Formats: sequence, C-alpha cells, structure tokens
Amino acid sequence: MSYCESHSIMSGKKITKIKAKKGDYIFITSGEVEIESTVSAKSETFSVGYCWTRKDFDLIGEFSLCTGNADSAARAIARKDSTLLQFTETELLSLAQHEPRIAVQFLEDLVCILSDQLAIADKRLQDH
Repeated sequence: MSYCESHSIMSGKKITKIKAKKGDYIFITSGEVEIESTVSAKSETFSVGYCWTRKDFDLIGEFSLCTGNADSAARAIARKDSTLLQFTETELLSLAQHEPRIAVQFLEDLVCILSDQLAIADKRLQDH
C-alpha cells in the first residue's frame, strides 16, 4: 500500500511537474531545493519574499501571512538531484489508520518542522 507519490527532480530543473492541491504536503527526502517566495506587487497579501533552501527530511512549502485565505506563489529549483514525497490529506489519514505508530512519529516530525519554519518567519518579520 502506497501512502505517497514520489518525484525525482534533476539538478537545475524547476519543480513544475508536481501538482500539489490545498492540503497536500511535499517533503524533500534527498537532495536540495531552493525556494523563492513571490507575491504580485498588486497583491494585498503580505509575504516574506525571500529565498530559502530545503534539504534532508524537510517540508517544502510557502505561506501567505496575515490574510490566510489569499493565494501566493513560489518558485522552486532543485540545486542537487532531489527526491520529493507528496502526501495528500487522504493518504495521511490512511497512514494514520493502518500504521498508527509510524503516523504518530511522522506527524510529530511535521509539527516540529512547521514550528521551526514559523520561528524563522517570525524572526524575519521582526527584523523588517
């Protein structure tokens, strides 16, 4: 039983073939990906427009801050050959039902990752 979809991205390539939907989680399991946050100048959305690098087992994502329902965008480029795993909400729920111990560890790691990313964004906001 598969709980996620795997994607291989070659170094230097933009990550465009992954069609993530709202509620999906994309993790990098090997390689390195650079992500640049972009928001239209006409947008009322506040976004931390900066680059960051994801590697090891880390969540790849971009957040619009302050107007939670607004759309924002990001550009992602593999800086090394990379493998990404995409989980849908349904797949995560299935994992929790069939493999509860693995799911608990996975979700605990996810909470820690999100907490770290929020702390970084908060620090950047305080510096501006």
